[in-house]
Amino acid sequence: MQTSVTFKNLKPSDDLKNYIGSKLDRFDRYLDNPAEANVVFSIEKFRHIAEVTIIGDRLNINGREEQEDMYSAIDNVLDKLEKQIKKNKGKQKNAEIKIRTKWTCRSCHQIFLNLIMNPLWK
Repeated sequence: MQTSVTFKNLKPSDDLKNYIGSKLDRFDRYLDNPAEANVVFSIEKFRHIAEVTIIGDRLNINGREEQEDMYSAIDNVLDKLEKQIKKNKGKQKNAEIKIRTKWTCRSCHQIFLNLIMNPLWK
């Protein structure tokens, strides 16, 4: 997954980049096509904010989390994104099943009509 990391009011940290990179790798198993992740880390007073946007083929998922610690904010926002991705993936699978079921029923219907019009036993 292609990842871009932005820091606001915070010094850039390789530890945070590596941490978010390793955590985002687990989403590759849910996504069929390559996706892009935009990550923004910011600090406002005593709040550590992590915002993650995942953009892919027919997919746009956003998450934002505020915590007292940046690492816990990252974990929480990624849990939210994982739930959204699973929900979206379930909707796609249900749509595929409906399409397959309709096609199968139509083909069964055609076979049934052919058997009625041209019976095998005469």
